[in-house]
Amino acid sequence: MSHCPNCNKPIPEGSAFCPACGAKAVIDPVPTNPGNPRKVHCPQCKSTQLLITTESSVDGAVSNTVGGVTATHVSHVHRNFWVCADCGTKFRNLQNMEEEIVKTKKESMWYSILAVVGLIVALFLFVKASNSFWGETLYQSFGVGALVFAIVMGCFSVARFLKKKKLLAERNYLQAACFD
Repeated sequence: MSHCPNCNKPIPEGSAFCPACGAKAVIDPVPTNPGNPRKVHCPQCKSTQLLITTESSVDGAVSNTVGGVTATHVSHVHRNFWVCADCGTKFRNLQNMEEEIVKTKKESMWYSILAVVGLIVALFLFVKASNSFWGETLYQSFGVGALVFAIVMGCFSVARFLKKKKLLAERNYLQAACFD
C-alpha cells in the first residue's frame, strides 16, 4: 500500500487519487495491453498511464423454497475498467466487453427461442380449445398463459438485443478513441 505525497495517508491499491485529500497518487502504471502490441490510451487526455480496476455487483438473486428449505442463487457480475492515472477517466476493458457481448448475444437467442416456443404452444392450445366440447375455457386459459409467456420472453429478447447493440457501439467508439 502506498501513501499520499500530499497528506501521507494510505492509498488503497489501484487507486489513482487519494481518498482523503483527492491528490493524484504516484503510481507505477500497469502495462496497458501486454498481449497486444497496440497501445491503449485514455480517450479523454490520450495518456498511457492506465490502471486496471474491477467492479463487482450482484446481478440478481433467486430464492426457491421446497419442503421448508430455502435455496438462494446470487449472480455476480465482474467488469474490468481502465482508469487513467492522469485525469481519472474510467473506461471499459475491451476484452471484458467482448465477453459480455457474446454472453448477451446468447441470452437474446435463448429468449427468442423461448418466445417462439410459447407462441407455438399458445397457437396449439387455442386451436385445441376451438375443437373441444369440454374444457374449452381451460385450453383458452392455458393458451393465454402461453401467449403472455411468449410476449415476456420476446421483451427479454429485445432488451438483450438492444443491450448488445449499445455494447457494440461503445466497443467501436473505444477501439477508435483508445488505440494507436
